[in-house]
Amino acid sequence: MKKLLVLIITPVILLSCTLFLVLPEQVAVNFADGLENQEIDLLMSAYHDDADFVFIDPDGNEDRLVGKDEIRAGQLDSFDGGAPTDVSIIDWEESADGIIVTYYLIVYFGEMELLNTLELTTDSLSWGIQHQTVEVNN
Repeated sequence: MKKLLVLIITPVILLSCTLFLVLPEQVAVNFADGLENQEIDLLMSAYHDDADFVFIDPDGNEDRLVGKDEIRAGQLDSFDGGAPTDVSIIDWEESADGIIVTYYLIVYFGEMELLNTLELTTDSLSWGIQHQTVEVNN
């Protein structure tokens, strides 16, 4: 009886755990959709609490935001400039040890093209953006 109970309960537990697991691909899609549609909560769901964001201007100067609160404020400021005309995931790669998954996205604001590099890590159950770099690509 115990073996039968274990055989029944184990798949139920595993299934319930996978329902809450956020995979790297979903994080990248949530980021892209949230940015393109200016849905701040969806966008911010992609970030870990202690993430950092670096914008590199055409002259090579860096502006850094650290933590979800600063990143949220920065993203809301960018929303004031209007929605991007397109957001495309162009490539991804996984580190040899599987600890980091990096996504590359191109974000267009009219003629301006920004390359977004998203480094995702996991905190045991959920993947999220740990580091983001944005640089002008044209």
